[in-house]
Amino acid sequence: YLDEADRCHRIALFDRGRARLVMEPLAMRSLLKGRLYRLTVTDRRAALKVLRKTAGVHSPAVFGPDLHFSLSEGTDPETVARALREAGIEAGSPVPAQAHLEDVYLSLMEEASAER
Repeated sequence: YLDEADRCHRIALFDRGRARLVMEPLAMRSLLKGRLYRLTVTDRRAALKVLRKTAGVHSPAVFGPDLHFSLSEGTDPETVARALREAGIEAGSPVPAQAHLEDVYLSLMEEASAER
């Protein structure tokens, strides 16, 4: 959990034993690409599978009782909810969410994985 890191002056995010970033938490949040949303669904595991295959959706992850994900510019949040409903998953409407350091970390790790 990265909640405690928000209280620090500078933090580092590591990947495979190497520091990928060292900066202030607020500045690190600004690195998140796209718009971040949260969504309540009935089946989080099934919803993650759908979101990972949905165009324009990045870094879907379970975040407490909800899912967090970011969207590319031009992607309508309601298309995400519609894709979930078409897959038989009850979903509310996506709501804009405030970025947490966990969201930034997952996004950066997704980018690093794509580069490998």
